Amino acid sequence: MLKSKTKKLIVFLFIFILILSAGCDDDFRVIPDGDWEMHESKYFNYYIQPGVEIDLEEIISNLEILDEFWEEYANLWGYPVEKVDYYRFISREEVGRLTGVPMNGRAIADEAVVHSINDTDSHEVSHIFTMRSIAERDIKVGNFWLEGIAMYYTWPHLYSAEKELYEEKLGAYGGSSVHYQAQELLKEENLPELELMIYGNKVFNKYREEISYSAAGSFITYLLGSAHSRPEEIENFRIFLGDINGAGSSDEIKASFFEYFGNQLSDIENEWHIFLEDWSEEKLK
Repeated sequence: MLKSKTKKLIVFLFIFILILSAGCDDDFRVIPDGDWEMHESKYFNYYIQPGVEIDLEEIISNLEILDEFWEEYANLWGYPVEKVDYYRFISREEVGRLTGVPMNGRAIADEAVVHSINDTDSHEVSHIFTMRSIAERDIKVGNFWLEGIAMYYTWPHLYSAEKELYEEKLGAYGGSSVHYQAQELLKEENLPELELMIYGNKVFNKYREEISYSAAGSFITYLLGSAHSRPEEIENFRIFLGDINGAGSSDEIKASFFEYFGNQLSDIENEWHIFLEDWSEEKLK
């Protein structure tokens, strides 16, 4: 016979689990409610939340930018032609109110849907074609790689708030290039060790975004060459991501990295650090 206290503990735990389970059933909605104004292009259904200050000329320009970006880069990832539903929200708060989770932007890759407070969000759009090229639904690749390649495509000229930063197709974060951000982290001895972030998300997610996203974006850009200057490396990287999608450890990922890139991760990391030491943001501008 179980003692009375043990029985009470079991009952308490059972109720606690039920409460947690109920809490996990959030109200996230892929398709937000509301009367959205829709405009269509070759690759996008562009939905505008009522209240967004934008005229028809700007809408047409945005769709041309998105179509050009999609046609030029999605094809390199082997992504099939498909319409993307792009929802342009007024604000982060409105994203939260209408979808259940407040964010500046997100991509729901398996549904080919983007939620964003930006007119042309290349970061989130790139998530669609990069993630879907890895796997249709069961994506296990860690955020270091997924956010790193999305930062690769976070080009300032596609964002109204940062379009005057510089013209080069080089990812930016917080008003500077990802290389500058990583350079500062290196100087401050706050640049994370890559081996700790390449597998799973626990370590990657513990850092503030300005650290984890900048580090990942800078390394991936160094590895592949900015602005698709080495398209053969994009193809190599795409196959590599598919290969590590089922990896069970960082050692497996490092082994795959050596197979695809011909060098140890630690050696490329050291070369990247030397590159960062010599980086000049002024020359970029």
